[in-house]
Amino acid sequence: MYDTAIGFLTSGKVNDDHLLLNANYLKSHVYRYLIGNCRETYSATDLADLKRTLIAQARHTLSLVPEQTDIPYYRDIVRASCNAVAWYTAELTDDNTILQDALAALQPALNVIETAQHYFLYDTQVREWNKT
Repeated sequence: MYDTAIGFLTSGKVNDDHLLLNANYLKSHVYRYLIGNCRETYSATDLADLKRTLIAQARHTLSLVPEQTDIPYYRDIVRASCNAVAWYTAELTDDNTILQDALAALQPALNVIETAQHYFLYDTQVREWNKT
């Protein structure tokens, strides 16, 4: 369903960047939910594929976030998407070059830490550093 909505939003029939960003973010959120709450229903190979799909979707979602924004919801998207890229990359590889890229992808989220609720990003950062 998200792909159908995203297809409509990118067809030129509708011009709403906020809705397009939301649809892509929600698609990422569904992948995170499946990985976090339904992992036992997947084979190891399928779970790894789902993580790779989430990473790609999170990167795409980040590409849709306006560079300069004071909208708190957009900062939430940045934190969640950057964290997904870094966290699941660390779960999938030990390749130092790829891990360095994932650590760099985490930086925009670290730049918008506002409260202790966002400290999970430091956990992800430490995890990446320990693997590199």
